[in-house]
Amino acid sequence: MFETVVAIIMLIVGALIGFLAAVGKDALLENKKNIQKEKEFKKQKLEEAFELANFTFVNNIKPLEIRESDGGHNGAKLSMIIRFYFPSLDAELKLFVDGVVAINKIFDIKNDTSIESEFTVFANIYRKFSAKIVEESKSF
Repeated sequence: MFETVVAIIMLIVGALIGFLAAVGKDALLENKKNIQKEKEFKKQKLEEAFELANFTFVNNIKPLEIRESDGGHNGAKLSMIIRFYFPSLDAELKLFVDGVVAINKIFDIKNDTSIESEFTVFANIYRKFSAKIVEESKSF
C-alpha cells in the first residue's frame, strides 16, 4: 500500500516537473522570437532612416529648380524614426537638420561665394550622421 502511494506521488511530481519544463521552454522560445522580431524591425527602421537621410542629402545639394518636392515628408519621417527608435542618434540628427537648413538658406540667398564651403560642411555632417547609423546597425 505504501509503495503504491509513493509511486502515485512520484508520478504526480514527475508530471508536474514535465509540465513546468514544457511551459518554461515555450516561454523562453517565445521571448527569443520576440527579441528577434524586435531586432529585425529596428534593422528595417534603421535601413529606412539611412535611405531617407541619403535622399535628403542628395536632394538638398541640388539647385531649388530641380529638387524633388516631398513637402518635408521625408525629413519629418526621418526625425520620427530616429526619435522613436534610436534616441542615441538624436544629436547627429540635429546637426544634420541644421546642415539642411544652412544649405537651403544658401540657395535662397544665392550667395555663390560660400556655396562650395557650405557643401563641404554639409557633406561632412552627412558622412558623420550616416556613419553613426552604420555604427548603430552593427548591434543588429
